[in-house]
Amino acid sequence: MLMEIRKMKRACREQWEAMIDLAEGRAESNTASSHLSTCAECQARFADLKRMFSAMSIPRYQTPAELKLSAKGLMPKREPASPIRMRLIHSSWGLSGARSTGQDFQAIFGHESAEVRMMYTLTEDGWEVTGRLPDAHWQAFREGSSLPTDTEGRFYFLIQNLADSGITLVGPTERLAIPAGSIALEEESDGSSERL
Repeated sequence: MLMEIRKMKRACREQWEAMIDLAEGRAESNTASSHLSTCAECQARFADLKRMFSAMSIPRYQTPAELKLSAKGLMPKREPASPIRMRLIHSSWGLSGARSTGQDFQAIFGHESAEVRMMYTLTEDGWEVTGRLPDAHWQAFREGSSLPTDTEGRFYFLIQNLADSGITLVGPTERLAIPAGSIALEEESDGSSERL
């Protein structure tokens, strides 16, 4: 459209903005209307503008209040994510007194009614993250998709970057936002591993 505007006659270019306002119904312009009555090219462009603005207009309807209430009643209530506490459990190397390589560790996340133990293991393919749901009524989600679980409620996924390991656990009445494993390691290094 920009190339077409550059090819317009000067008189047409001078009226272009006024024709846009006129086509959109925002303003009246006597000079644009006068120009349109004498210029066949601008009449065609004006018709195109009117079609474009017509296609872009979206009718708005007022939804009846009783319909809104009815729809809200169908939706399950979502509680905000509960504040969680976190406890880092070092790898078996660290427990035996050997220096930990940071290639595997476990952390427990939870609050008063639910808890999950997450295990992070560095493999040659990336970080393997495993965990187990608090019970059969819970689901695990990562990046908006449900994680598959086995019959025991265990889940597993593989990632390249530990910072991408955050998940959300959704229970019948609550949800837990489990932070990335990298955050658990950072919290442990600054001495605040009992809270998050």
